[in-house]
Amino acid sequence: MGRDHPDGTLKTIVVNVITETPSGVADPAPIPTPTTQTDNSQVAPLTTSSASKQTVVTRTVSSNKIGRLEDIEIDCDNWPIARFSVSIGGVYLFEDKQFQNPLSLYFYARRLAPATVVKVEVLSDGATSITAWGAIIMGEEG
Repeated sequence: MGRDHPDGTLKTIVVNVITETPSGVADPAPIPTPTTQTDNSQVAPLTTSSASKQTVVTRTVSSNKIGRLEDIEIDCDNWPIARFSVSIGGVYLFEDKQFQNPLSLYFYARRLAPATVVKVEVLSDGATSITAWGAIIMGEEG
């Protein structure tokens, strides 16, 4: 019981771990680590009753850097009324979409070209006040 071989003995696995680079082999180039930027507008809620799109949060990749988009988070206090839009580089992932609970969109360090704008927008029905929150987690490299 619990043995690997039919005769009841355990299988032994030997692993040799190399902890230094062998002579004559070049060290690999270091992997660039993105610098995470904070954006104070991520924590400031937007309260609106406008029937036209209002920007909840926006981030722009620097013109001389490569962006790395990690995730986008949205939340709201009145889900039946709020309609969200998310765009990356002027292309909408979804537009005026209603959700029933907070949403997290994961991009797993998706590379973005320099000067790319990532934006979260919300609109109401024009009469009801809503409060929306958004966060765009991304870094830059280069």
